Parts: sequence; structure tokens; C-alpha cells
Amino acid sequence: MKEQQILEVLGTVDEKYIEEAAPGQRSPKPLLWVRWVSLAACLCLVAGVLFALFRRTAAVPETGGGERGGSTDPAFYSVAVLPATEEKQDVAAAVVAPLTEANARDQPLAAHLPQTLPEGFHFGRGSLYQTSMKNGVEYDLLRVEYITGELPEQQCAADGGAIAPDLSSLGDTVIVCVMNFPPDTDRVVYASREEVPLSALEETEAADFQAGDCFVSVFPDTAGPEAAWSILAAIQ
Repeated sequence: MKEQQILEVLGTVDEKYIEEAAPGQRSPKPLLWVRWVSLAACLCLVAGVLFALFRRTAAVPETGGGERGGSTDPAFYSVAVLPATEEKQDVAAAVVAPLTEANARDQPLAAHLPQTLPEGFHFGRGSLYQTSMKNGVEYDLLRVEYITGELPEQQCAADGGAIAPDLSSLGDTVIVCVMNFPPDTDRVVYASREEVPLSALEETEAADFQAGDCFVSVFPDTAGPEAAWSILAAIQ
């Protein structure tokens, strides 16, 4: 290996000694560009972390507890319900509220909930999603879970934090959603309940059909398709 090459490999050698060993052949400053690349990479990493934190914060809905999101705050988009023909940027406000069984039965959309339930199933919990568009149109979705077990009670740790409930206590679960707009789905939406085949629940684990001016979606969730089929058959 040539003398100059050896000196270049020994990049930590003081340059004055390189000059003495190879007069007139100064070695370029070792890897100065690496410092700039490393600095740029660090800046990009910091920017990426800040952006991720911003996205995570913006994704947290601020409409819980029945409060409506402001029209300038896009956080309520996560609870907005609307058909595929609408755009989320046209949402003016959205709210979701928990419902007791009595509250759920008082909703206009409840006319299309099952009138009877298979043995062992009962009302678990319900929610009402309401979305107002900037043009004044209102979209509503009633969601009810029918379960065979019991709703777990919320437990708190010694520091006051909530402990995740044991979802296995819910048993089998079938979810029914009733909405006053067509569901945004690629599945077949049948013209009536009578046209829905059992295979829809077996193959796609969901069934969608029209009921008067409303639309109903049934999901077996953790239950079998037969249980979901029995609940679907009891819908008017």
C-alpha cells in the first residue's frame, strides 16, 4: 500500500504529521460530511416524533360525554357516521352517547331492533351516534350489543387509574346497527331482511339489508352465525 494511502487510513493522525510524511499531499479532512448527514438525520427524527405526537393527539375524540365537537376541530371526525356519498370535511358536529336499554328502546331507530332474542341473550349496551352536516342534514346510527354474559364492572387501581375489564365476561356477542342512511360497505346490501341468506353471516361475518327508510347491519362478533341469524330473523 502506498504511503499516502496508509496515512489516509489512519484518519486520526494529526495532519501536521501527515504533511511531514508526505509533503504537498494533505489528506482531506476525514468524513466531515458524515457530521452534517448525522445532524440532518437527527433533525428529521425529531421532526418525525413531533409529527407523530401531533397526529396521535388529534386522533383522540373530544366529543365524549355527549359534548359536541367544534366545527373547527376535526377530532370529532372519529365518531362521525355518514354515507359514502358524503365527505368528512362537510361534517359540522358529531356526538356519541351511551344508552340504557330503556333509552335505546325510546329511539325512533329502535323500531328495527329485534323484537325477541335467542335464549340466553339479553341487552348488553347501546350507543347513539348523531352527525350533523354543514348543509343541515342529520345522520343517526343506533348500535346495540346483545350478550349472553354480563357487562364487567369498571375496576380502578390503587392510583385511581382504570383497569381494563375482562371482556370474556360478555360471553357471546351479536351487534346490531340501525341507521337512517345506507351503510358505507362493499358487502351486498339486501333489499329486505327476508332476502338475506345465512351464508352472508357465515362468509362475510355480517349482513346488511334495508328496513323501510332505514338500513340494518348485523354482526355475529364473538357469537356464531346461527345466533346472529336468530336475532336477524326477529327484526321487523
